[in-house]
Amino acid sequence: MKCLNLHSWEVSPQEAIKIQKDLKSNISLKKSFSKIDKIAGADVSYCKNKMIAGIVILKFPQLEIIEKKSSISSVNFPYIPGLLTFREGPSLLAVFRKIKNEPDVILFDGQGIAHPRRMGIATHLGLFLDKPTIGCAKSRLSGEYTSVGEEKGDYALLKEGEEVLGAVLRTRREVKPIFVSPGHKIDLHNSIEIVLKCTDKYKLPIPVREAHLFVNQLKSNFVANIKANQITATVPTEEKTKILGNYIYGSDDDTLEEVVGKLLKTKKLTVAVAESCTGGMLGEMITRIPGSSEYFQGGVISYNARVKEDLLKISPEVIEKYGEVSEQTARLMAEGVRRCCHSDIGISITGIAGPGGATEKKKIGLVYMALADGKKTITQKHQLFGDRQLIRLRSARRALNMLRMYLMGTHPIFSIV
Repeated sequence: MKCLNLHSWEVSPQEAIKIQKDLKSNISLKKSFSKIDKIAGADVSYCKNKMIAGIVILKFPQLEIIEKKSSISSVNFPYIPGLLTFREGPSLLAVFRKIKNEPDVILFDGQGIAHPRRMGIATHLGLFLDKPTIGCAKSRLSGEYTSVGEEKGDYALLKEGEEVLGAVLRTRREVKPIFVSPGHKIDLHNSIEIVLKCTDKYKLPIPVREAHLFVNQLKSNFVANIKANQITATVPTEEKTKILGNYIYGSDDDTLEEVVGKLLKTKKLTVAVAESCTGGMLGEMITRIPGSSEYFQGGVISYNARVKEDLLKISPEVIEKYGEVSEQTARLMAEGVRRCCHSDIGISITGIAGPGGATEKKKIGLVYMALADGKKTITQKHQLFGDRQLIRLRSARRALNMLRMYLMGTHPIFSIV
C-alpha cells in the first residue's frame, strides 16, 4: 500500500503544531467512494519504550478478517495531547506499507477532525494514505455536545461554536457512547453509517476492536519473550534445564523434527498424520529428516469433508453435528489415519488458518489437534494468532511438539515405558 511523504516526523512539538495547521487546508470532508469491499482497523499498544502498531483488514460488509500486519518500534516522540500522530503515525504508516489488501475505508482508534487543529490521527494519516478515514475515539478531545439517547444509533452532534466536528454516537444500548468524526475524504453522515454497520455486541466497531485485540496479543507475546530472555540470560545451562524442564527439546543445532525422529527410532514406533488446515506441513517437517521412512508411515491431507469421510471413515453425522473444525473431528482423524496407514501413532490437525472460514463462535486461528495410539486419544485446542502462513506453521510445530512430549512420557495423559 502506497503512502505519501508530506513532511518529516523528526520535529519539535512547536514544529508539529505548525505542520498540523499547514495541512488543515488539504482536508476533504466529501464522500470519495462509491462502495466498500474492504475496511481496515488501526491501533497501537505500548510496552515500556516500545510501540506495537497493528492493522487488520476485513471484508465488508461480512467483517471477516483477511489480513493482519504489525510492527514493533521505539517510541521517539513524547506523549502530548493533540500530537498523537507524531508519536504513532510513523509506526502505523510502516505497517500500512506492508498491506496487500488495500482497504477502501480505514477506522482509527483516535480522533478525526474532532481535534483542536482539526488534525487527529485519522485525518492526519488519511492525508498520508489518500484514503477515506474515520476517527473512533473513546473520549472527547474537542467540542461540546448535549445528552445522547440510550438506544443504539442515537447520537448528539459534537460542535465547537457552530462548527460540527463529529458525533457522540451510542453504538450499544445503555453503554457509554464513542466519539465519531470524519477523518479525510468522507462526511459525517457516512462516517456514522459505516461505524454502525461495523458494530455488533461491543461498544467499539469491529475493525477497531479487532485491531485492539491484535496489538494487545502481540504485546502479551512481547512481554512474555522479554521475561523469558531475562530469566534465561543469567541462568546457567543446568539451571535452565531445571526451570524449563520438558519445554527444552534440545541444544545447540538440534531441531524439533530431529529430536522427534530420534525418539521414534529409539522406541521403534511409527507415525502417520492427517492434516487439514496445514496441508501437509507436519508430514513435510517429519520427512525432511534423512531416514524418516523408518518411522513415518504416510499421511492424508483431508482438506474437505468428503476425504475425511471416505479415507478416514468419519461419519457425515459427526461432521454435520460438530463441524470439520472440532475436537470430535480431530479425534476421529487421528484414530482414522492410524488405522488407514497401519501406524503405531496417529496425529491430526484441523483448524481455521484464514483469511476466510471463521464464524462467530470459531475465530481465525482456532486449531484442534489429536494424538491416538490405539489405547487412548488426547486432544488439544489452540487459539493461534498471526497471518495464514504463521498459523499453519505454528499448528504443525505444536502438533510435532505434542508428539515429542508423548514420546518422552511427559504428556499428562500418556506415560510410555
